[in-house]
Amino acid sequence: MAKPNDPPPRPPPGSSPLPDESDDSGATEVRLDTLTDQFAKLLGRRAPKPGTLVGGKYRLVARLGSGAMGEVWEATNVAIEMRVAVKLLKPELLADARFRSRFQREAQAIASVAHPNVARFFDVVVGDPTFLVMEFVEGRSLKTVLETEGRMKPERALSMALGIARALGAVHAAGVVHRDLKPSNIMVTLDRDGVESPRVIDFGLAKVMRTNDRLTKPGTLIGTPHYMAPEQIAGHEVDARTDVYALGCVLYHALTGHEPFAGEALDVLYKHIHSAIPEMGKEVTRSVAAVVKKALAKLPADRYKNASDLARAIERELEDRLTSSRLLPGLTRQARLLAVALAGGVLLIGFVVGLLVAGRGRGRPALAPAGGLLLVDTNPSDARVTVDGRALDEHTPTALRGVLPGKHEVRLTHDGFGNVVRRVTTVEGGRELMSVTLAPATRMVEVRTRPPGALVLVDGELAGNETPVQIAITQGDFHEVRVERDGYETASHTIRPEDRDQELKIDLIAEKLRRGALVVDANGAAEVWIDGIFTGFVTPTLPMRVLPGRHVVELRSANGVRLDLAVVKLARGENRRMFMAAVPK
Repeated sequence: MAKPNDPPPRPPPGSSPLPDESDDSGATEVRLDTLTDQFAKLLGRRAPKPGTLVGGKYRLVARLGSGAMGEVWEATNVAIEMRVAVKLLKPELLADARFRSRFQREAQAIASVAHPNVARFFDVVVGDPTFLVMEFVEGRSLKTVLETEGRMKPERALSMALGIARALGAVHAAGVVHRDLKPSNIMVTLDRDGVESPRVIDFGLAKVMRTNDRLTKPGTLIGTPHYMAPEQIAGHEVDARTDVYALGCVLYHALTGHEPFAGEALDVLYKHIHSAIPEMGKEVTRSVAAVVKKALAKLPADRYKNASDLARAIERELEDRLTSSRLLPGLTRQARLLAVALAGGVLLIGFVVGLLVAGRGRGRPALAPAGGLLLVDTNPSDARVTVDGRALDEHTPTALRGVLPGKHEVRLTHDGFGNVVRRVTTVEGGRELMSVTLAPATRMVEVRTRPPGALVLVDGELAGNETPVQIAITQGDFHEVRVERDGYETASHTIRPEDRDQELKIDLIAEKLRRGALVVDANGAAEVWIDGIFTGFVTPTLPMRVLPGRHVVELRSANGVRLDLAVVKLARGENRRMFMAAVPK
């Protein structure tokens, strides 16, 4: 990613020279590629080690691993004493404009996803060094679990796959394909009841679906052979169904203890395209095997169309096991232990579940010998459930047995999300499924600047009129508030989940450098070129520092096709936001 304070490049040979307008700071123009080469060399001399403070507030603790884009470290945010994961970008890659673009996309992709089964994104820092800051996830990787424990029981494997499918559903809804889903990119954690929960991490190979460009060179394979879909191996376009295939491989591995195909990398790639999926053994029922085989269909059109459809298929398998006297994942550990102790038949297990979620005399709905079954699910999960004004000891997803026939009011509450009330009618011996997507709770913050009259951007989006202005933000999330005013330095402020201030005051500093700031936005994603040189940004860009004068701004696709062109004349200290056409109107 290009640095916002980088001076603009000189135009290529043969183009119109820029007017000689060097400012009082003595700054000189430097070619962007020369600058990034020097930046890469600078970073290359500084090998990270435990105790190093990066970005002014993240102290490296221990190296966790490395990948195609860089190293991942456990670190501490010294300002608030919070454990985080820091992904340091390989310094030598900064000289590659396409890689900077890909790095920017990774940050945008993971920042747009909020789901309890996805590791949260906190920050991106561009400088010396450049890195991402993510949630530190406690637990073991699914790869470690499978290597040490072998294959999982079907209920456990399905429960794990359900959480991953829900996570991918949120990822796909944000327009992102993971492209490298595998056991080492899935962490297994324990919730407060000791129940396992998967967390999807590492979006280093993510591709934003709403763009049509390819950041990888033709013929380059991106992914891990044992979990790659046929279309990904063949170099064709990938979409949500590519991740469905990878999750099918992960579920196959969890159910059998081994990957679908074994051998050398090239042999495995060939088998993914041409060989039938091996049988999974007697322990896996036909219905579960059918779910896995559909996820692993060779043609994307024959698979589940997205991860949410796969999640629903897995839910049906788990529900069938519930009605066959097997426990639905999501019950508390105490419920499981009681059920094991009383495993004498359908009626006893039903009675135990009923006592736990619908018993008389404990502030819960009354039991009926043949009452209805109410399945409650939310996105995100772990919402608290209240039925007819009485709070239960359950969190979603959950199964409420023995609910009396009739009309009931179900209230769902979740920290950081707005409360939801739904009414449902149950019948004797029937079953009802309630699936609810919770909307993030919001609050208003007034932004004031001194002097007033600044534009406000929240998470990169223009928030309304000039300051003072009211902005709506979602609770429980990090938000970047950026203010811009002609003649002043762009100022940024991070609103954190724990912040409760209703007013944000920002003192603007008169701009010391006489460059202008240029933000380029468009009706689609495209590479931004200034005076014939790629900036390393894709639309919408961060503010780019540009010398005063006349500049040629182009939008290009990844394969070099010009999409739009404009000439802009920037005054000293001017902040300008321009809109261009990446997609024909």
